[in-house]
Amino acid sequence: MCLLVLNGCGKSGSSAGVSASSSSSSSSSSSSSSGQAYAYIGSVQTNLSYTSTITGVTYPYHVYLPFNYALTTKTYPVIYGTDAQWTFTHFSQTLDARHKDVIFVGIEEGPLNSNRRFDDFLGVGTRNYMKFFKTEFAPFIENTYRTNAERTYVGTSLGGLMGSVFLYSEPVGEPFFKNYMLFDGSFFAYDATDLEVELARFNTSKQLNITLVLTSANPGNVDSVDAFQLRYQSRNYEGLKIYRRSYAIPHNDVANPSFDDNIDLLY
Repeated sequence: MCLLVLNGCGKSGSSAGVSASSSSSSSSSSSSSSGQAYAYIGSVQTNLSYTSTITGVTYPYHVYLPFNYALTTKTYPVIYGTDAQWTFTHFSQTLDARHKDVIFVGIEEGPLNSNRRFDDFLGVGTRNYMKFFKTEFAPFIENTYRTNAERTYVGTSLGGLMGSVFLYSEPVGEPFFKNYMLFDGSFFAYDATDLEVELARFNTSKQLNITLVLTSANPGNVDSVDAFQLRYQSRNYEGLKIYRRSYAIPHNDVANPSFDDNIDLLY
């Protein structure tokens, strides 16, 4: 069964032509999945937004800062998560409850209920989204917060597919993302161009110093995740570590347990 849609599923500033704004500052509590208020040990900044000059879209985003962020001058790894309109609350609470020393930035798909993810995470739109992310959004975040060079990407469904584009576009040498967490990715939407570019990257360099976490749901995209895993394993990339977990749950339910069960592999 192949599913495209996931339902339910510092400083500040901006560069020329790019705007970043916030309608609220920070929050110390949020409703948990059980409906009870969750009290953060760290802090969250919600309802921020960034307008891209590349895609022309304003993307809401939210930031989780670990409990000791304000008390130190240290730098932190940063986790970037897509589809934050569905995942930010649970993911940030998991990191907070486990005292993970990481910054989490959750970026939404664009305007609420816009289905912008179908433009950004599929086909030709992925190129503009990747350019926006690498040249606009990530530099802005990393100039605003005390981050270090370690980045992790988290994406589910179409967000997982977008992660695969970042993965096969990784430069030779130091990768942009050190870790990828791709949950029941919609890899069945791969086309011939995707395969050609991934093969060209392999032929350029067999070195890929990355940790890749893959999960699948059943019913969901288990077959295409299996094929994706097999393709990367068959390349025998040097430095690539792959972890895999499967869930007998529906596609729309896979993000939270995937994050909960695998985040300790990385942090």
